[in-house]
Amino acid sequence: MSQLSSNHLHIIEDSLLTLHILTNSLEEIYSISVSSDRREFIDFLKRGTSPDIYLIDITLPDIDGFE
Repeated sequence: MSQLSSNHLHIIEDSLLTLHILTNSLEEIYSISVSSDRREFIDFLKRGTSPDIYLIDITLPDIDGFE
């Protein structure tokens, strides 16, 4: 399947293994950006980028995915 550049997925995940699996599985379908912690995610939001989908780890060490 060819990549659809208009479909942007942002992943918030601190596990490198999980992040590797997710990006390898989804990079053919989505343009992917990542944050590994709350600080990186806040910086991402401040840039004004608006992905179509957020995939959020609910067990991050400094914030949970529900906050």
